Amino acid sequence: MKRSALAAAAAFLLLGGSAAQAQMAMPPGLYGEFGYTWMRVQALGQTAQPATLRALLGYDFHPYFAAEAFISGGISDDETNVTVNGVSGRVNVKPKAMYGIFLKPKYRIQQAEVFGRLGWAHTAVDVDSRTAGIASTTQRDNDFAWGFGGNYYFTPNWYAGIDWMRYSQQSSHHVDGLTLAVGYHW
Repeated sequence: MKRSALAAAAAFLLLGGSAAQAQMAMPPGLYGEFGYTWMRVQALGQTAQPATLRALLGYDFHPYFAAEAFISGGISDDETNVTVNGVSGRVNVKPKAMYGIFLKPKYRIQQAEVFGRLGWAHTAVDVDSRTAGIASTTQRDNDFAWGFGGNYYFTPNWYAGIDWMRYSQQSSHHVDGLTLAVGYHW
């Protein structure tokens, strides 16, 4: 009988400890964030660094797994020198729009959370030529996107985060972004 009581007490403590751990992790729910993204667009051996604002909406299906959708629009452009077919000149690079969906594996320890992102992104970047002989264009890509980052929860609902993403990886160019964000978990 004494062993049964000890076993019951041990089971209660283990279950109670699990419940306490579960309370530390976020329950499934909706969250959203806004962020500023410093982009890096590399093409033709040159790099341009425009910027965008990003809005993201996600849902935690499990303490270790979420799904997200994002949309982003350009707020600043960048000019760079290029050489195309022997013609040198300046081009203005401005992100037009980006959107996509991600799967987000994550791990949280107290207020800190680290995560990865895997998914799909559409990018559209305007390239306006400042030189005759170099054509202006809008480069549109649909590509596998991936990245990683971290969040810090200041309260049970509010957090700040940083992440790096590869939005597009083509043989002739690629688009990356480093984002600082603030978010809220409902």
